[in-house]
Amino acid sequence: MQKGCDMIHTVTFNPSIDVTIRLKRIIFGQAHVLEPPLEDAGGKGMNAARALQELGMPVTAWAFIAGSRGEHWLKLATRSGIPLYPAWLEGETRQNFKIFEEDLSRQTDLNFPGVLFDQKACQNFLHQIGESLNPGDIVVLAGSVLQETPPVFWKKLAEAVQGCQAMLVVDMAGQALREIAKWDPWLVKINREEFNEWMGKDFRNLAAIQEFLEKPNPLLSSHLVVTDGPHGALLKSREGSCVVINAPKVKVEGTVGAGDAFLAGLLTGWIGSSGIWLEAMRWGMATATGAVMMAGTRFPDRESVEAILEKYLSPSDAQD
Repeated sequence: MQKGCDMIHTVTFNPSIDVTIRLKRIIFGQAHVLEPPLEDAGGKGMNAARALQELGMPVTAWAFIAGSRGEHWLKLATRSGIPLYPAWLEGETRQNFKIFEEDLSRQTDLNFPGVLFDQKACQNFLHQIGESLNPGDIVVLAGSVLQETPPVFWKKLAEAVQGCQAMLVVDMAGQALREIAKWDPWLVKINREEFNEWMGKDFRNLAAIQEFLEKPNPLLSSHLVVTDGPHGALLKSREGSCVVINAPKVKVEGTVGAGDAFLAGLLTGWIGSSGIWLEAMRWGMATATGAVMMAGTRFPDRESVEAILEKYLSPSDAQD
């Protein structure tokens, strides 16, 4: 790999068994006869790992799991062939439901909160990941977090990653994002709603965010990517450059994992182009586009992404 990155490590603090249900349309108050659901080892970090693997990138997945559903999650995740490092907790791994209405191309997510922070398990994780990292590796923290995670944990995790000269990538929201952002991650990737929550704003589109980012902000010391579903994405680098990319119009079969696919493609494009953000954003959007064209939590392979790049995303579709 280029840019000195030998391994990408993804961390899923709050994984789930994702059950995807497809039907023509929900009629509330009535019974529905369903086809067998799709079942996946979910969680944003694991989704990103699967997408990275499809793109041919070296990846390792870390996950915090619990109980019998944790065992089932691990069995599902093992099918991917990705090296897995589970951290076991008390309690029970959550199960989430994704309902996709085919007539409306609309998805409804029913997500549960997950398990509690465990001091011993998390301390062991900090030690193990610190022992596993090499300079130039990338560590991706993605998704919701363990309940009652103390702020000091994010400080220790940032120190463990950065102390190994690895690059910290954050795809989280809420209080966890506010805490980890204090420790200067290399890149933050969030969606428009999450950015609004972080900044205490109500931006309705990427153009408004781009204008906002033209002014210095003490909270924004990292490379920043903000996605907005079918309305595209923007990147603002630490150096001040900005890239905006449009989303291709395609038939949507499901949206689970689209943001995780974007992040996987972004990192793949950044590494493959030796750090050219325009290429990184093109790869991110192409990978996300491929993901929404697939049912359930599925991700496109490298050949499919390259075909999407050629068909929908010429360099002129991104502005810098």
